Amino acid sequence: MSPADRTHRPAEADHPLARMLRDAAFGVPPAVDMEIEALPRVEGATAAVVAFGGHVVVAADVPPEWVASRCPRGELVAPIRPQFLAALSEHCGCTDFSHTITFAIAPLAGAPEMPLFPARDVPSARVARSLRLRTEVRAYQTAGGTGLLVLGRGLAGRWECGIEVRPEARGRGLGRGLARAARRLVPPGEPVFGQAVPGNVASVRMLIGAGFTPVCSEVLLW
Repeated sequence: MSPADRTHRPAEADHPLARMLRDAAFGVPPAVDMEIEALPRVEGATAAVVAFGGHVVVAADVPPEWVASRCPRGELVAPIRPQFLAALSEHCGCTDFSHTITFAIAPLAGAPEMPLFPARDVPSARVARSLRLRTEVRAYQTAGGTGLLVLGRGLAGRWECGIEVRPEARGRGLGRGLARAARRLVPPGEPVFGQAVPGNVASVRMLIGAGFTPVCSEVLLW
């Protein structure tokens, strides 16, 4: 069964990390307590290191003492050091990873402002990756196929958007329009999350330009 065929587990919303992400999306991040918190594995990654301002979560099938022995209290950089990530990856048997800045925004009611059409059998690496890593994946295209929006449930069951704009259509605000459209295509009350690798300045600017707010950084391992 592929990730796209699985249904979302409602219980995932009860995971502490799911609640932290949702609260952060609505402007209430975890307290700045300088804690490195070890939590069980969460849907969407074999292991995850999520760094909020002043609070870091390591969500993986490792004992809390395993994390504590490698990450002294208050050293918030410790869980994102290469040595720790390599040890975590080896312990959990991971072979792939991503490192992103994660943004979020509240949903909006009503239909998207731009016409979008369901995208089927699109030869896109972004769609293929979403189908591998997310559940309930949906893809939409703009008229002419110059813009692609992919939605799916990712880490901790949250709704994540991925956006792709063809080179000939860039620089016209199409990416920002697709990011805003994502807010109207998720279930009521569900925030939308977008991720950008730190070096992808265009994506960072696009998400900020669409009103998204940075909420954390993440290293996800599979």
